[in-house]
Amino acid sequence: MKKTFIFLVAILLSLASTAQTKAYMMQVARYSKTTERWKWDDPNQVNLRITIESNFVKIHDEYGTKLWTYEDLGEKKDYDDDGDAYTKHIWNAYDEKNRKCRFTMLYYTSGVSLVTYTIQYNDIAFRYYISSANE
Repeated sequence: MKKTFIFLVAILLSLASTAQTKAYMMQVARYSKTTERWKWDDPNQVNLRITIESNFVKIHDEYGTKLWTYEDLGEKKDYDDDGDAYTKHIWNAYDEKNRKCRFTMLYYTSGVSLVTYTIQYNDIAFRYYISSANE
């Protein structure tokens, strides 16, 4: 009985999906009501660990950014202006200060080796460029 319980606990722990990645660059954007477009700043080099577990995202930055996703808005497959295929998945979320935002994971499926995570509020957004190797 005790061995069965330990075996079941081991299986459940192995099924828990925790992913850790590193962001090597970050961009900030501000939304312009005049142009109705996002204006992205130049990217800055960073070395941030990002942990994703179930519906929880933690950016290991100086602000202790934390997000909880609560509504899956689905996945979209498309092509960029250069014809490279990508997949984008979006969730509604809220952060550690209970502010609503959107969390987007975008990854290219052909041609370009690029993965980004974006946190988007009404007037400001943060895009993290993810290292292809989990560290």
